[in-house]
Amino acid sequence: MIVSSRVPLGRAPIGVLDYLSGRFTYLSRDAWRERLEQGRISCNGIVCCQSSAVEGGDRIAYDMPDFEEPPADLGYTIVYEDDWMLGVNKPPNLLVHRSGKSFRSNLMYQLRCEHAPAYPHANAANRLDRETSGIVIVAKDIPTLRALHKAFAAHTVEKVYCAVVRGVLKPPEGRIERATGRCSGSRIKYRFAVDGQGAKEAQTDFRTLRRFGCEYSLVELRPRTGRTHQLRVHMSSAGHPIVGDKLYGLAEEDFLRWRAGSGGCALDLPIRRQALHCSSVAFTHPHTLKRCEISAPLAPDIQELLNRWEAAYGQ
Repeated sequence: MIVSSRVPLGRAPIGVLDYLSGRFTYLSRDAWRERLEQGRISCNGIVCCQSSAVEGGDRIAYDMPDFEEPPADLGYTIVYEDDWMLGVNKPPNLLVHRSGKSFRSNLMYQLRCEHAPAYPHANAANRLDRETSGIVIVAKDIPTLRALHKAFAAHTVEKVYCAVVRGVLKPPEGRIERATGRCSGSRIKYRFAVDGQGAKEAQTDFRTLRRFGCEYSLVELRPRTGRTHQLRVHMSSAGHPIVGDKLYGLAEEDFLRWRAGSGGCALDLPIRRQALHCSSVAFTHPHTLKRCEISAPLAPDIQELLNRWEAAYGQ
């Protein structure tokens, strides 16, 4: 498989090995050196050697050996489209962008290369975690992407999520205002926490939609800021972790055992992924200047979970 990338414009000349090992850290410097020696790296169609240099605007290509990508759910649907953007209903177990070995099995690659018709200039304006389902806004061109990024940064985009959480929230609605940052001392580098390292202001409005005994609740969440893992961290810190969330619903040691595949601690979870769904995104359209609201119904696995509990709890 050939994968390629353009060196950012304005980048000064740099050795190809330095560029590859610094830019694409999923392989070590020695691994990139080995691939250069194998003739697997080219620049603008010319095979590179270790002494080759690249600069801004160059197209780097890598002839990647075949391998099996992690499984992913490619059953996304386009629920909105105009001349400038798409609204995509992303299923769970699908990355928005390439990460690790998921070169093809991510939403951006599928839209740019596999969708019919393809959207070669597609760029996501917002992100969802791999396990989170729901609306992703995708710009078809760079000016639209920049306009959407400005709207998100200015907090003028209204995002509504539905989540299934443990317990019953008291009061049933309100606002969580707790700064979040990286979890100090955690062995999990991508774990965040309230008042963590470099904590930034974070606000989430919540409202209970339905209760299932004293054990579970369906809640509506409206993030007023856009911090990493904000909703998951806020609900966990409030004592109501999102059902199925291994990272914030399990003790750290249990999560590490689950991640290593050496324990069954996650097998008893009522759903295989975090029960979090972005149900709608609303904003002022950057070109028509009209209000645009894009929505998607609850993902089937969350709806099936709620149906089971309605029967079990007599609702």
